[in-house]
Parts: sequence; C-alpha cells; structure tokens
Amino acid sequence: QFEPKCEEDEYPIHIKDIVQMTTDYATLHPEKTTKKVTKHLANQLLAYGIAVQPASDTRPASKLTIDWSKRLPRTFAEVLGMPMTHQDRAGFIESTAAEIRSIRDMGTYDSDEKLDETQMKISKIGMSKIVFTKKYHPDGSFDKYKSRIVFRGDRWYDLYANKTYAGTVMSETVRLMLSVAATEDMEIQSLDVKTAFLYGDVPENQYIYMRRPAGLTDADMPAVIRLRKCLYGLPHAPATFRKHSDAALRSLGYTPTVSDPRLYVKINVDGTKVYIAVHVDDFGIAASNKSLMKEVINQIKAIYQCVEGDLDFYLGMKVVRDRVKRTITISQPGYLEDLRAEYGITSTKGPLTPMVDKPRE
Repeated sequence: QFEPKCEEDEYPIHIKDIVQMTTDYATLHPEKTTKKVTKHLANQLLAYGIAVQPASDTRPASKLTIDWSKRLPRTFAEVLGMPMTHQDRAGFIESTAAEIRSIRDMGTYDSDEKLDETQMKISKIGMSKIVFTKKYHPDGSFDKYKSRIVFRGDRWYDLYANKTYAGTVMSETVRLMLSVAATEDMEIQSLDVKTAFLYGDVPENQYIYMRRPAGLTDADMPAVIRLRKCLYGLPHAPATFRKHSDAALRSLGYTPTVSDPRLYVKINVDGTKVYIAVHVDDFGIAASNKSLMKEVINQIKAIYQCVEGDLDFYLGMKVVRDRVKRTITISQPGYLEDLRAEYGITSTKGPLTPMVDKPRE
C-alpha cells in the first residue's frame, strides 16, 4: 500500500502510475509472486530517483520520496512539492514565471479574447505541459534554470501533424564555413534566438485551443486559450519559424545557397562577405571584419530577441581557433564522454587517430 500524502520533504508519484506499472509487470510475468513483483517495482522507481520507504510501526504505509539529485521535476506540482530549502525549487518557480511572462508578452494568446463555444466543440482542445531543464556552460558549470511551456504535439493529430520541416544546416556546410573563415581570417560569432517558435503566427482561419499546464492557476493564464502564435511542441511550429527566418534574412539582402538552403550569403560592393548558417534557432555568423559583424548582429537583433555569444561551442561541437596560424579545430569531447559513460569505459589508451597512420609493408 502507498499513502498518497505530500509532506514538505517529499512528493509521491501519482498512485495510478504505480498501479499501472505493477499491473503491466504482473501481466507479463504471471509466474512471479507478489513479493517479487513488489521488489521489481521498487527497483524501477529507484532508477527514477524515487525511494520506497518500507512500512513500520510508526509508518503504517510505504511512502515514495524523490531524490532530486537524480532527476528533474516533471510537473509544476512536483516543483511545489520540493523541500522549501531546496535550491532548485526557487529556481524553477522563477523560470516558470519568466516563461509565462514571455509567452504573454509575445502575444501567444489574447487573455481578453472571448472564446467561441461552438468552435471549441468542433475543434479538439490540445494539452500542454511544462518541461524543466538545467542549462550548463560548455565546461560543465551550471548556467541557469529553464522552464518551457510546450504544446502536447504527441497527442495532437491534424492536417499539419507531419509537416515539421525544421530548418537545419548540414554539418558539412558548417565545417566548410569555418574552413573559409579560418583561411580568410573572418570574424565568427553565434546568435541564439529566444523563444524562436513564438515568432510564427497561427493562420486566422485555423483554430487551435490549448489547456493550460497542470499546476497553474487563473492568475497565470486562462484555463483554455486559443493559440495565436506557434508554441513549442506544435507540430508545424518549426516549419513556421523556418519560413519566418528565411523571409527575414532575404529582406536583409541575404541569399540562400543552392547546395544548402540554410546557409545564407551576402557579398557587398566593397568585396566584404557574410555567411550565416541557420540551425533551427541557432545562427552561426562569419563576417569579413568586426564592424561588419556588429552591423549584421544589430540587423538581426532588430527582428529577433537574441543571446549573443562567441562561436566556441556550436551544435555540440567545440570550436578552438588559432588566428596566428589561421586554423580552426572542431571536436566533440562532450559526446565522447557520454559514450564512455554509456559503455562503462573508465580508462583507455588508444592511438591519436582511429586509423593506420603508416602504410603496411
């Protein structure tokens, strides 16, 4: 038995999830005894950072407690159920408030709009949730808490469900752009568009309704809203932003290349050049000089809210530059470390390159 009670230092998993997990396992393994089924369930929950406290004289029913060092919250209720002294609690509450303000300021929905009851009965009302993450710097140090309100696209099926068409630049194109930038000693920088998908408008003749995420109240947003912007998770949101960014860069005089439409080029009269590689909402920019780079960034910032940074870490690749030798070296140390952890490789001694460096006799 599990006691569905929430105290200050613990928050239980939903009781129906426990019943479902137990039922599924017992159905697949009818030969297992009740004791073995219970033990398997406890091990599964422990893998998710949830510890089962056994029953005792002072505790008549077992309780489930979450070890927040092993996993992130999955609902806003879990955030509120964190210990008051836990540092993640305040961080996620603040980031959730910032996300609510962001989608409201971007005009994602009209809080004063009176919804058409007839149309709501015809249209399917979509679900939503809050995704909680922690952002880290390339060196592994903590950066910030992030909360993202997303549309449950996995539960939404309509005409646009399979038309994602996210704009991604090819890895070969990125390597070629960096090679040219190194050879010609060009300036390189990155821009990350904040809440990129919210720049795409939902057509006026399309009715998409969404329930607010569980745990939020009327003070945060109405119970049901009509989306005016393409919220994250909406199946065709990536395609909408791709069209928006393409039109924006074309209006600034940039031309997409034939070999890769997500690489934009602009050659000025004085011979200076600008290359922009667009991967969803990440812009990698190479410009002939600093003044031109500043001009390009200001032009893009006039259209989008962006986070500006050095191009030392782009699309999972670490970028190291030597301007004296005019070289740029790229690597993926984070990916390699993940592979080592996945396959349990603690210590290795291998060649510098995974190939024969001398011809065979």
